[in-house]
Amino acid sequence: MQEVQVASPDGKIKFTILPNAERLTFTVTMGNTVVIEPSPIVMKVDEYDLSSGVVFNNLERYSIDESYPWYGAHAMAVNRCNGAKLSLTHDLSFISYTLEIRVFNDGVAYRHVIPGEENASRAPDEYSAFVIPDGSTLWYGGLADGHYETEFMKKNISEVRAGEWAGPPLTFKLPLDAGYASITEANLVNYSGMGLEADGRRAWITGLARRLASSLP
Repeated sequence: MQEVQVASPDGKIKFTILPNAERLTFTVTMGNTVVIEPSPIVMKVDEYDLSSGVVFNNLERYSIDESYPWYGAHAMAVNRCNGAKLSLTHDLSFISYTLEIRVFNDGVAYRHVIPGEENASRAPDEYSAFVIPDGSTLWYGGLADGHYETEFMKKNISEVRAGEWAGPPLTFKLPLDAGYASITEANLVNYSGMGLEADGRRAWITGLARRLASSLP
C-alpha cells in the first residue's frame, strides 16, 4: 500500500491515505493544522473486513468543476474538487473494490464502491473512526431525543465518555482558534444512515442502523 494524498483545488486542504496495508488509515489537514488525526477505515461486507489486508492495484485521479441552478441558500450550486479512485483488493476474500476520495476547498469526502450481483443480498457494516485533536470543543446532539433536531451539548473532547452516541452533524472547534469542522454524511440512496459512537479516547466511530437502538429515529 502506497501513500496517496489528494489536495483541494486551492491546495489548502489535504486528505491522505497512509501507507499501511494492514489497516487503511487516513488523516485530514488544513494548511499546517491537523483536522482529523490518523484514523482507521473499517468497512465490512458479509463479515469480511475489506479495509484490513489490502492490495493496491491502481490509482486514477480526476477533477470536477461544475455549477448548476439550485433551490436553497444559493441560486447556483458549485461543485469543484479534486478526486482519486483507489482500486484495491482484499487479500482474504479477493473482493476488489474502489475507495473514492474527493477534496473540496471547504471539505473532504470518501466512499466505498463495492461491486455485487444485481438483486444479491449484501450485509454492509462500518466502524470507521474520526480521531479529533486534543483540546477541541464539540457540539453534538444525542440519538435518544430527536436526533439532529435535539438540543446540542457543548463539551471539550476530553469530557466525552465511551459509549456516548451522536447523530451527525457533529461540529467541533479546533484548538488555538484554528478553525471549525463538522462530521456528517451525504448521498444516502438505499443505504443506512449512521450514528457516531465515542470510544472515550477522542475517536468517534461510525455505526450503521443495526447498531442503533430500534427506538431511535
